[in-house]
Amino acid sequence: MRRFLFHVTLLLLCVVRISAQQPSPEDYKVYTAVFIEDVEERKDKISSVTIIKKLETDIDDTWLIDMLKDGQQDQLGPNLIMPGNEKLTVPIDTAYWNLVLLFHNTHRQGKLSAQEFHIKEKIDLANSLPIRPNHIDKDWKHYYDAHPLSAGIYAFSDVYYSADGKTAVVYHSIHCHGLCGHGHITVLEKKEHDWKIKFAVRLWSI
Repeated sequence: MRRFLFHVTLLLLCVVRISAQQPSPEDYKVYTAVFIEDVEERKDKISSVTIIKKLETDIDDTWLIDMLKDGQQDQLGPNLIMPGNEKLTVPIDTAYWNLVLLFHNTHRQGKLSAQEFHIKEKIDLANSLPIRPNHIDKDWKHYYDAHPLSAGIYAFSDVYYSADGKTAVVYHSIHCHGLCGHGHITVLEKKEHDWKIKFAVRLWSI
């Protein structure tokens, strides 16, 4: 009996370790590609960014998942974002949407490291969003007094990969300047050694 309990405990520890696996170097390449695209239009006006240390696991994508299950992805309208705001010329392959559905059920816990990102901006890690709901104006003023050229406060989820490792799905959010921000699920493809954004879906914006 004791031996049985020992093996069960060992198995549970392994499951916890897997579910809390830390981001890989490849994950950071994905995060970097998403961040660079996100700040492209204001890259000359920023010098730092705050990133939430814990991986985001609470992603409100229910409405998108319901649409995908009903085959209504062609009705996303302005919530479907192409790189460089280009227009969609051909329908997006169903295989990409299937990866988004799989991503929905695979969020893992973990923590980010500033040293692993490949961006020029100075990174400040935060344990949580440093803005209180009842002190929004005061807290944002305090934040920008301390980080005057910040790109904002970013959070990232874990990264889900296709079986061949050539496609990735990730969620990120940004909060900035009071009532400003968005949350996107982004699909990327690997081109040689670099990750390029295929498209993104805006889950929310303020």
